[in-house]
Amino acid sequence: GIPAEPLFRSASDKSANSILFFTEPTVKKAFGTAFANTIVRAGSTGAITYSASPASVATVNATTGEVTCVGAGQATVTAKLAASGKFKGATAQYVLNVAPVIMASAVTSSHIGQVICNNGHIHATVSDATDVGCTASAMIAYVGNLNNAGGNGAYSDNFNHGLAIALTDVSNTIGEEGSSKMQLSNAYISAGAYTRARSATYTSAWFLPSVYQWERILIGCGGTTSYTDKPSNDMLFSYGNFHTMMTGCGGTDVQSDAYWSSTQFETYNEWYYNFGFKRIYWGSKTNDFYVRAVLAF
Repeated sequence: GIPAEPLFRSASDKSANSILFFTEPTVKKAFGTAFANTIVRAGSTGAITYSASPASVATVNATTGEVTCVGAGQATVTAKLAASGKFKGATAQYVLNVAPVIMASAVTSSHIGQVICNNGHIHATVSDATDVGCTASAMIAYVGNLNNAGGNGAYSDNFNHGLAIALTDVSNTIGEEGSSKMQLSNAYISAGAYTRARSATYTSAWFLPSVYQWERILIGCGGTTSYTDKPSNDMLFSYGNFHTMMTGCGGTDVQSDAYWSSTQFETYNEWYYNFGFKRIYWGSKTNDFYVRAVLAF
């Protein structure tokens, strides 16, 4: 007859076993998040126990493997598969990097060029934000009091810490929908309707920047052109590191073309910035120019 399966096997008699984490060897998350990294196993159905070290960075449910990020830094998460029947035990590990959380209210000028996200967190780039489950909303471009920032009153005392500029141009939401250029009347509406996710708790709504707000944004990024009230027509402006900061954080650079402001020159004309000529002009409100929305935080 067929020989009976032995009741016990020595370690040397047992078959190899393996387990691995679905995402390995490195996982990036933000402080305060909880997640589970799925185990893929080949071989036995033995019990798996989980551990994490150091506990000051991450804790883990020993049975389910759910990890909670409790501090910034690096931790190692380990899964151990117990030996079972004819199979040996096995071990899998991954490194967890937990990013510190910087909130919008704690932003300083050192964070200019970084991105503010839909949960109010600050990260260096769009990619870094995505890695930890955040959606980047805009690039931080100016840090400072906005009480004298002129313009359209789209921010309030609750959002008076700085300005962030959208990572892409706004598309026309009325008329020629989806077009990149639009008349001023559409620019106001389309800027306010910009759909990029943002934090209603930590930021204002999207709005069209005034000439003063454009000035603050460009100076924040290293530009040197300033004016006390309004610019003069055909005034040359500098934008410092704006272009490299925008592309460096993962955003889309502005066009070498004209962008609306929300500041009126006179009844039928409005101020605008031409990034191709690096000059500020006033022109008819019926012109078709690009739009880049901003928000206050």
